Amino acid sequence: MFFQKSIRELTLEDLNSLAESGVMENLQLDFKAKLPNLGNDQGKRELVKDITAFANTNGGTILYGVDEDEEDGSAIITGVECSDVDGLKRHISNIIQGNTDPVLVGYEIEAIRLKEGKYVIGIDVPKSWNAPHAVRVKKGTYRFYIRVNTENVPMDVSQIRDQMIANQSL
Repeated sequence: MFFQKSIRELTLEDLNSLAESGVMENLQLDFKAKLPNLGNDQGKRELVKDITAFANTNGGTILYGVDEDEEDGSAIITGVECSDVDGLKRHISNIIQGNTDPVLVGYEIEAIRLKEGKYVIGIDVPKSWNAPHAVRVKKGTYRFYIRVNTENVPMDVSQIRDQMIANQSL
């Protein structure tokens, strides 16, 4: 979680401050200009990959509707269009619940209103104590991801083993 407060407490002023101070993506903050297509399997996997990568690393915040400036990488608040915020939040939560193994808990989803019909959708993902979490690719096929710098990368066998051993010792 990037901000020093819950995503539920985040305001438009906080987002504007993020942009004005030149904050860039990092290990615990990810900007996405738009939501993936949540109506198809590839879009759902992309969403869950980003979320599980944070849970499998140190936690973090994903902001949909925030783009990166091409010159310096700083935040540009663009927003995503949404006519049913509560429905979108439920849909995202259902996708996470149905496509992670073990099921991921503890994340928070919030919509910060920019103007009529435009929002920044923020998802706070805590570091999971039940990691590693896999993305269900298809029946019987799973992928594990971690966050490295500003990228979500596949875990190798030794990384998966290390996380499982670390969690057993907890």
